[in-house]
Amino acid sequence: MGLPFRRQPLGNHIGAREFTHKQVARALGCSVPRVNVLISGRSYPTAHEIDALEGLIGLPVQTMFEPALLKYFNVNGSRFSRSGRDARTVEQ
Repeated sequence: MGLPFRRQPLGNHIGAREFTHKQVARALGCSVPRVNVLISGRSYPTAHEIDALEGLIGLPVQTMFEPALLKYFNVNGSRFSRSGRDARTVEQ
């Protein structure tokens, strides 16, 4: 199964919480174009991005991405390790 290349629910969750893509990029420690790539389903989210998004959005990652994008999420029955970065604080 390949990448879906279609808009992911993540975009709706970001909009519903009135975050800008720049705020999400800061929370994830990435660029705005990277946020756009994640929303459009053109790349797998990293472990750090998954943890940061769950903290920022407040929902499990399975509600933000299609299953095809989470193929590396639960490798060997365990979650990715926590990054230690608190993504719950978004700079205004």
